[in-house]
Amino acid sequence: MEKGKVYAWYNPHSKKPVSDMESTAVYALGSIFAGLSGDEVLSQKLLDRMLEFMVTDEDSKYYGGFGNSETGEFYSFDNLMALKALALAE
Repeated sequence: MEKGKVYAWYNPHSKKPVSDMESTAVYALGSIFAGLSGDEVLSQKLLDRMLEFMVTDEDSKYYGGFGNSETGEFYSFDNLMALKALALAE
């Protein structure tokens, strides 16, 4: 995790981020992979960052979901991967 973030797109040659876009699914998949590889510290760091994308406003109709409550953009893959990562973390 460079500077505490993993980006969704990297240049395969330079290995530098092409975009500053982050994704719930990227953090979820990273956490799952790190956990299965035995790196529990990295797995937890990735899981913690993923949880920052969760809607925590209890009055929001999107409460508990992973996405952008301002635009209403929520993706099933992001949410399903987040649920899988959380289930495996227990």
